[in-house]
Amino acid sequence: MAPGEEDGGSQCRSTCDDFVEVGSKGVTLEYEPHFGGNAWVTRELKAAGKVTLSRVFFFRSSDLVAETAHGAAHDDEADEDDRPLYRFRFATTKDGYHRILGRILGIDNDVLIVAEGIAPDRKVFVAERNISIFRRIAKLKPGSEIVVGGDRVDSIAVEAFGELLEIRRPVRGRRQRQHRRHRDQEAF
Repeated sequence: MAPGEEDGGSQCRSTCDDFVEVGSKGVTLEYEPHFGGNAWVTRELKAAGKVTLSRVFFFRSSDLVAETAHGAAHDDEADEDDRPLYRFRFATTKDGYHRILGRILGIDNDVLIVAEGIAPDRKVFVAERNISIFRRIAKLKPGSEIVVGGDRVDSIAVEAFGELLEIRRPVRGRRQRQHRRHRDQEAF
């Protein structure tokens, strides 16, 4: 069983996280749910010492960098909405790569993503229905680092990774019909 596949506690079921660059030292994930409360995050961190977000991100209490009142990090005025805003240490940056510990993604493999060329964004890690992209890749590369971009021989090219992200997002409904119609017109 890969790290993080055990019972990870409550999970955010909505699009609820944004990445915030913190200079050249690393990347933090900023968590604030769009719907409902987030008191469950504090409860899980205190009770279990860990929390799972979007079924893809697995954080320990030691990964928590800051818990602030909503708005306090953005301005000095008190905000009516005093839900906590959580910041978790997500990756360290060194030698031109963001290194994400495999346990944070629920896999055995550490992931290195080139720091210049791919913005650390939720869609890089999470497919529809909160499916982990890197968990799927880890099944193809057991036991080794997953490297995206850069000059390393074993890396997945940024362009190929971008194509992978596009392939995994099916076009639905009216857009799907328009896509098929356009594709069929190009065939002639």
